[in-house]
Amino acid sequence: MPLRAVRLSAVINCLSLYCAIFILARYSAALGQHGQPALLLFMLPGALAGLIARPNAVTVALSGALLATPVCLLMLALPRLNLSSPLQEFAWHASAIFLCVCGALLVSLWRALFPRRQLH
Repeated sequence: MPLRAVRLSAVINCLSLYCAIFILARYSAALGQHGQPALLLFMLPGALAGLIARPNAVTVALSGALLATPVCLLMLALPRLNLSSPLQEFAWHASAIFLCVCGALLVSLWRALFPRRQLH
């Protein structure tokens, strides 16, 4: 699918929601909560991308997540957010990108399984 078909507004929406969830997840980890249940929230930007950009939802979700990752890495320069080693950070960001794309795939699957009926 060519990138010129990707809607920029959908990528910006995905990027901003991804960054907001990143801040939420990092501060919940910084406050001492154990486990990473907030990591599942990264499916929301992908689902939003799937709802906004119908034919190329996965491309929009992947583009938004890949563009948001450097912004989130710059946020890690704050002293309270950098809590783990670089390898753990890479694994955390890779799983966040994966979950974002999974959210778009779930919306695409839902639309494929339950198509709207055209009323004439």
